[in-house]
Amino acid sequence: MNPDVSKQIHDIRNPLNVISMNAELAKMLLDQGGDVERIKHCLDKVLNACQQAGGGLDRLRSQSESDCEEPG
Repeated sequence: MNPDVSKQIHDIRNPLNVISMNAELAKMLLDQGGDVERIKHCLDKVLNACQQAGGGLDRLRSQSESDCEEPG
């Protein structure tokens, strides 16, 4: 596999892991009547990770488009 593609996959997978972990934590805190501020903090991390993943996808799309352009 192309090393650039591997890095991009890694760069997208990391924020997805953050989203998954913090969503599970927020769900658990809600089930246990957890502190609202702590739940909001988890959700802020989810939103930030979504932006990071979106940026990674934008870079991947941009690279894909530039790879498809014909020279000249």
